[in-house]
Amino acid sequence: GIAEFTLQQPELKEGTLLLFEGPTTGAVQTQADELRVDGEKTRHARKGDRVTVEVPAKVRRNDRVFELSDR
Repeated sequence: GIAEFTLQQPELKEGTLLLFEGPTTGAVQTQADELRVDGEKTRHARKGDRVTVEVPAKVRRNDRVFELSDR
């Protein structure tokens, strides 16, 4: 499937681990292997960009999106 969201953090880079979470969806983790902004393939997105990524399962409109990172 495909997920589209507006980026709220300063930057998102290709290859970043993402977690989509919602009451019906549960938790869906994916790696942003390919980012698209306004339909164009890109290596990074900036705050306010409308980002599209592939996801392995259905995610929903009100799901929250988190960036996963090592601490």
